[in-house]
Amino acid sequence: IATSFAADRHDQRTLAAERAEADRTALAEHLARTATWELSEHPQRVGAEVSMGATDLRAERVLVLDGRGTGLASNHLAMEGRPAAEVVPGFDPTRFAQAARPRQPVRWDGPGQRKNVALSFQQALHQSDARLRNLEQGVVWATFDYSAEWEDSSRHAAIDLLPIGASAVLVSLLLGLVLRHQVTRPLALIGSASQELAEAGRLSHQVPEVGPAEMRQLARRFNTMAQDIAHAQADSESQRARIHALVESAMDAIITIGADQRILTAIRSAAERFVIPL
Repeated sequence: IATSFAADRHDQRTLAAERAEADRTALAEHLARTATWELSEHPQRVGAEVSMGATDLRAERVLVLDGRGTGLASNHLAMEGRPAAEVVPGFDPTRFAQAARPRQPVRWDGPGQRKNVALSFQQALHQSDARLRNLEQGVVWATFDYSAEWEDSSRHAAIDLLPIGASAVLVSLLLGLVLRHQVTRPLALIGSASQELAEAGRLSHQVPEVGPAEMRQLARRFNTMAQDIAHAQADSESQRARIHALVESAMDAIITIGADQRILTAIRSAAERFVIPL
């Protein structure tokens, strides 16, 4: 389950990263086109597009900068008209210089789950219905924070694994019941029979031969052992009875005395002769 969770979370995070790259690049390209054709004559339209792009919950900062790095439009009014180096946390002049070159988006990772993109544009001037470009360049700068999506990937992976987890728990319970029936119960029966044999000497009790082959074989061996003990005990009792009959029929007075000079046993003739109470 842990392996499946890690793999699912990795897949979701990979998809989130790919989607994040596509989204922030699309936003940068859209704002670069808007700034190219509207910034010189309709800067308010560029500001509106920046504000619209910033409605994305992942958008932390969206700026349109001129060639010197001064904010022309931003989703934070405090950043407009001020150098980005002063108002943009982690502003990297090297990245800005790279982005100001030919129109290729520059992407890099920021602290945490922040992703950045910068894309250059060149303003166009309207002259006699012909659109020309001057030498005034600028850069679209956007920072997206994907912390929420990163955390959601773990939650979604966990939700996706709920059926697998529930199935695993159910299988574990069923396996436990099977083991209890097939292994634990036969072992309990053998243990109970062993206790009765040790405490009460019950040799007639037979353990049911149930469960897997190993349990049946163990029960069979226990029953065989109990039968062998019962036979040996019966033979011993029989021999003792025969010896006792022989001793009782003897004509001599036979008395058994212990180390403390006390009488242990005496046959009937000895008891009658020496007046020993039986």
